[in-house]
Amino acid sequence: MAKRVRELYDDTFQETLRGNELVFVDFYADWCGPCKAVAPVVERIAKEYEGRVVFGKLNTDGNHETANRYRVTSVPTLTLFREGALRLGRTGLERV
Repeated sequence: MAKRVRELYDDTFQETLRGNELVFVDFYADWCGPCKAVAPVVERIAKEYEGRVVFGKLNTDGNHETANRYRVTSVPTLTLFREGALRLGRTGLERV
């Protein structure tokens, strides 16, 4: 079974956007505590929307080009792309 949340990189990011109508991206860093807290939530959402939305995660520490292009200055940043264009973005983690 393929992973529900794909690991994305600078050299695969645009190809992923071009090849899929809806793409949810979790911009994260390994050292980020809130990123670790949000990861299981993203996995659960990916399971629920499997086949309708592509889910990916991009480590901003190793992929500066993509993080800079989308002005990701804090992590976690959760984004939704539709037809290759950024439609929604949310930075940080808050309790609900």
